[in-house]
Amino acid sequence: MQIIDFITNEPQTIALLQSQIEKFLNNETLVINDTRGMIIPSVLPFIEFVCSYDQRIFPLLKNTNVVFSYPFSFEVEEYYKKLWLTQNVNVFLIENQKEITLAKNIAQNKEFIQKLKSYHFKKIVPFFVNNDMQELSKILDIPLTVSQDIFTHANDKLLLKKYLIQAQLPTIDGDFTSDKEILKKYFLSPERYLFKDPLWVSGYGFWDNTENTFEELEANYWGKELIIEKFIQKESSPSVQFFISEDRSIGIIFWITDQILENGKIYLWNKSPSQYVGTKIQDILISQSKKIIEYITKIGYNGFWGIDFIVDTSGEVYATEVNARFTGATYPAITALLLKWTLWAPWEFFNYEWDSQKIENYLQTQAIKTAHETWIFPLWLSGIEKFGKANILKFI
Repeated sequence: MQIIDFITNEPQTIALLQSQIEKFLNNETLVINDTRGMIIPSVLPFIEFVCSYDQRIFPLLKNTNVVFSYPFSFEVEEYYKKLWLTQNVNVFLIENQKEITLAKNIAQNKEFIQKLKSYHFKKIVPFFVNNDMQELSKILDIPLTVSQDIFTHANDKLLLKKYLIQAQLPTIDGDFTSDKEILKKYFLSPERYLFKDPLWVSGYGFWDNTENTFEELEANYWGKELIIEKFIQKESSPSVQFFISEDRSIGIIFWITDQILENGKIYLWNKSPSQYVGTKIQDILISQSKKIIEYITKIGYNGFWGIDFIVDTSGEVYATEVNARFTGATYPAITALLLKWTLWAPWEFFNYEWDSQKIENYLQTQAIKTAHETWIFPLWLSGIEKFGKANILKFI
């Protein structure tokens, strides 16, 4: 397998990444960026606007097809086109039942299903592969780029932990078990430990023996094998971004960002470039990443993904999880590349809130008008009038 990275050769990385994206997202591809598949039932369904996060992928699409649910902003589409984004993208719109996944919204609409079938798409590029997405693939008779089994294995933190131990890469001290008595022993320890569900995302599915009760842990882990890790003082949480070609012959490391977390756990936003770009820690991140690329490739995954790392106060680097999907850093990193034609343009990606705002007013007064400006670019605006919120890519 050929693995290239932006540090060794940025021009080759950009050229290869762009050519691979064109093969991955083409006119025979149907993109279903169903971000609702990762929503944690006890948290995000109560935040109404997350049902429109599906649309964050729009600026990086070209010569392909995508399904979105309403509300969708045609003003934003025209704005993107003026910046030479979203060229030749066929957008299919469907009514939105926000309580269920986008895949299930599609599957329940027979007329919409027949419309999609008439295009004879060759593959579905999904965001999240759960039962709903797998079933939709069968109904449409269009294969997914990765199966549910591959997706689950690629995202499993426990499988990653076992690989890291086998490959003799650094791991945080601890254990993994489903044994209630062992969990209780660690939980009652005077030392601080974190308990992680191997498949939860965005920092949810964590329990802490200094903040939670054992009854809370017991009520939520349902007898599954949990990862137990000793708490370490964290300096930062860098995230490395990747692409694996469909034939899994090429791996591309295309950027490193810093994740901004709430209480050191819950993902909030990204900042680029990482503070470690140009340092010795950058080299460690790249070195560990190349080994993990080979691990993910053997599982059978292809497409975009990222690895989250922890850097402790002594400078030790630990890989903590693989996010085998478009991550919170994928959308801004690729969009920034398409706008600026370099991976090195510094940016921040975050959720912004207003009391009230009209889409056309925002586009006229606040959004950048040319790719050369240093200002703010909207990756997602469809919720701005209804919810007063938008995902913003800010060049700094």
